Amino acid sequence: MPIYTRKSVPAPVGIAPGAAKPKNPNVTIIFVDDILSWPVRDAGGILLDGNFVMKPGTSMHQIYMTPKKQKPGYTGEGDVDAEVVPQKFEGSSPGNSLELREFIQNTLGKDVILLSGDCQGAEYDQYGTPCSPLRMKPTGVIDDTRTAHDLMFEQPLATGYLPALFRGAIVMADPFEVADENISLLKANGSQYQLAANALGTALDIAAIDLDHGAVVSLIGDGGADPYVLSGGAATAATVILANGTDWAATKNAVLDLKVYKAGATTYLIEQKRA
Repeated sequence: MPIYTRKSVPAPVGIAPGAAKPKNPNVTIIFVDDILSWPVRDAGGILLDGNFVMKPGTSMHQIYMTPKKQKPGYTGEGDVDAEVVPQKFEGSSPGNSLELREFIQNTLGKDVILLSGDCQGAEYDQYGTPCSPLRMKPTGVIDDTRTAHDLMFEQPLATGYLPALFRGAIVMADPFEVADENISLLKANGSQYQLAANALGTALDIAAIDLDHGAVVSLIGDGGADPYVLSGGAATAATVILANGTDWAATKNAVLDLKVYKAGATTYLIEQKRA
């Protein structure tokens, strides 16, 4: 992994960069035991490379939280040589519906990751880490002032990590199923691709691509007697660059994350991570 190089921090640009930003009311919750593959922090320690890939039959979930009442953040604490950065997220979901109460009931005691964004871009702050996810502490408020459930998400064990920045995909549907060795990486197909099983070690080919520069796609293997294989080099619609030039075999539940890089007439797919 590259080593972070210290750099100065310039003044932010834009109008009132320090003003409060409108929060996205739909907060994404990911149950840790549903995750097949995680994105990983890059050398700077904040930006995440890769996507969250869910286990078959599972998905991310979203819960409405009043934007003005969302309070994401962290607080550094601890003595010298024992500094930690507990992450937390406070929010309030209005109403007292059956669906809301069932969600709270069945999230109690569960390890979760939370993705929170604003309404000005397609990036999210990730609260919780693989080794120290969040746990929820709910408080019901049903009186003459309001009807809501206040939800506090905290790390039972603090770490030295600030909340990470996730620029991958929020995926609520099953991965796009690829029937054979020809993969069409298209916006209409989404960002995650479930490959079929294979018995001949057939070479995979990027048959088409219309994804934007910087997009991250995930290929998910399904094994077989001799699984599909993706090799580096020029394919039909893109040039694949794999770490250390090592082929990727689409074994059962293997995941390969690739980032789209457009350089003039050539589109590259650069490996971010494999799991």
